[in-house]
Amino acid sequence: MEDIKVKREFVIKLQNRYQVLKNSVRDENETLDEKWNEISDIYTKCSEECIGYKQKTKKKDWITPETWNQINIRRQAKKKVNDTKSPRLKDKYQQDYSDIHRNVKTLVRADKRRFMDNLADQAEEAANKREQGNLYKITKIICGRGKSSPNIPVKDKQGNLLTSENEQEKR
Repeated sequence: MEDIKVKREFVIKLQNRYQVLKNSVRDENETLDEKWNEISDIYTKCSEECIGYKQKTKKKDWITPETWNQINIRRQAKKKVNDTKSPRLKDKYQQDYSDIHRNVKTLVRADKRRFMDNLADQAEEAANKREQGNLYKITKIICGRGKSSPNIPVKDKQGNLLTSENEQEKR
């Protein structure tokens, strides 16, 4: 349902931008690359408006918002280090970045410790209440196997991937 709405919105915005492009005065000497760049920009802008950006990294649930703010500050400090040409300024910015990086590592470690302690308390509570299912789930999360899938690809003797369960069991 949502996909249809997004698709309609994208098509409408794309048509509107093409109308503006069509109605604007076009230069006859425009090269193919310039035309392609213009069309590419239109598609990119419409996509950004309708769909948005894909988040690059999945945020860890156990990291607090204050720590995320410090991570963003560290990211900006690193950008300053990389953008600076002067060796003297670069050393100064590098020292600032090192201090911020050390602080971020400390905060993340504390957040992780707090998260694990909370999970241990939940596991202890579940054990006292004799809730084996919850205890098992919490133990899997603590061990780092929270969301792994049991499906492992199986290949036959020729190296082809076996897709059906019967073929995998026979192998």
